[in-house]
Amino acid sequence: MVSRIILQKAGTVLVATDDESVAALAAIKDGTEVYAEIVRARNTRQHRLFFSLASIVADAMDLTVDTIRKDALIKLDYTDTRVDVDGRIQLEPKSMNFVTGMKQDEFDAFMSKAVNLMATWIPCNREDLMQRYNELAADKRYEGMRRR
Repeated sequence: MVSRIILQKAGTVLVATDDESVAALAAIKDGTEVYAEIVRARNTRQHRLFFSLASIVADAMDLTVDTIRKDALIKLDYTDTRVDVDGRIQLEPKSMNFVTGMKQDEFDAFMSKAVNLMATWIPCNREDLMQRYNELAADKRYEGMRRR
């Protein structure tokens, strides 16, 4: 059985934080040894804010959010390289996955640059975009949710 669950540190133990994680732990018999890789959670609120900002820009440019995400990652040099079958080097945008993608410090740096970059992509002044971004940042819907 391979599961990815969310745990929160409470003293010296890890505690399940949602129904899916509780169910996964309950399925393991007491005394059973399991292997775990500890990966600190990234700021989910910041992650959702990035996609909200990308959505504003995508709507203004009549593009998809995924196009905005990929272009921002590539233009800001958050890329991995691979060699294609013809021997050419290709840039691939880095993953933003919580577990296997960017770590929090790398995402912080990316986010700061991405806001400035995206502000140059749409026909409005940066202050207007930043005001809308700050409104989103203050929105309580972006707090606390780990899974949908």
